[in-house]
Amino acid sequence: MVKQLRYVELYNQLKNRFSVEYAGREGVQMLPGEREICQKYNVSRPTVRKAMELLSEDGIIQRIQGKGTFYIGEGNNLESKMEYYQSSLAGDVTSSKVLKQNVEKATEDVAKHLNIEPGSLVIHLQRIRYAEDVLVCLVSDYIPYDVCPSVLNVDFAQKRLLKHMVQTGIKIDKGKRVMAVEKADEFTALHLGIAVGEPIMISYADVMDDKGRVVTYAITKSNAYATQYGF
Repeated sequence: MVKQLRYVELYNQLKNRFSVEYAGREGVQMLPGEREICQKYNVSRPTVRKAMELLSEDGIIQRIQGKGTFYIGEGNNLESKMEYYQSSLAGDVTSSKVLKQNVEKATEDVAKHLNIEPGSLVIHLQRIRYAEDVLVCLVSDYIPYDVCPSVLNVDFAQKRLLKHMVQTGIKIDKGKRVMAVEKADEFTALHLGIAVGEPIMISYADVMDDKGRVVTYAITKSNAYATQYGF
């Protein structure tokens, strides 16, 4: 019971500290490591890990294996943060080429992320994104059709998806993201200009509105060798 209270106490201490130290800064901020937190607060590493897990579940921090832990805030600027996630994979996105923008039935995986029934109608927006004409990533967004049907009629060569959703009245509140390294399949390799089987960095992100509804499920893929983290 004491350990549980301690990691909850540490969670609150870190949440307040990070909010004061990082909330006013631009972009995403790298946090101190577990050892430093252990020493500063005189706690064990398991206690730190449990506290950090709570912060991660709240969407306040993002843990990336092999890269570190980063403060991403508490949802007030999630539109820019989610765009920042995509650009941080390989560079600042300046334009897009739309590969797909149509209505299709949700697969089981997509339906699970969107909290809808498999077979429900979703809009699939798939784009290649560029930074100063250099290809940086391949993005697939899945939006429940009834959430924002106007997505079908927008030219996303220059416009950003989340910005359009906000303009339609959707209040973006928070998001969850998981990152992984996988091998490129034939389709991905073709569009990223790499060989089949080469490693790619993949970001799986669920974006939610102020009512807790998932408004888009985004899969972002980039060349793992070219990925940069400009934190």
